[in-house]
Amino acid sequence: MNFKLLLDEAINRGEKIKTEVLAEVLKSKAIKEIVSNKNFISAVTRIIETKDEVKKVIDKQVKTIFDVMDVPTQKDMLNITKQLKKYEQLLSKFTGHKVSTKPVKKAQKVAKKKVAKKKTVTKKRVAKKPAPKKKVPAKKKTLRKAPGKQKKTTTKTVKRMKPLKKVKKK
Repeated sequence: MNFKLLLDEAINRGEKIKTEVLAEVLKSKAIKEIVSNKNFISAVTRIIETKDEVKKVIDKQVKTIFDVMDVPTQKDMLNITKQLKKYEQLLSKFTGHKVSTKPVKKAQKVAKKKVAKKKTVTKKRVAKKPAPKKKVPAKKKTLRKAPGKQKKTTTKTVKRMKPLKKVKKK
């Protein structure tokens, strides 16, 4: 089966389901009560009016910003285009050449230059020489004392230390 036909069929089924669900919702008793409620209707109208007011304020602010930034409007651009066409006609009358301010495509704008292709030379790979090994100085051999003859540091050595002298404050 063609994918496009399958997709079209799925869209049609979806549209049918959507219309059926929408019809059932609109027929429901709760919707009729909500729509017939005066408070609901006034709330919806207030929302729509507020949306329109907000849109007007935003449009006014955007226009002010564009005026401050001196951005031309569509009307200004149309006037400039008309003036350019008039000047093109006057210029073509005096020079005898057709003058146009239409944008030129990049391909036409840049002259085509043929550049001779450079041959790429590939270098042969040469194995690198291994780095010379660094000489590590030999460790000095130290004689170890027998385990029984090692000097032990205990709390006795700490007790032999002299206490710090207190400094008198003047």
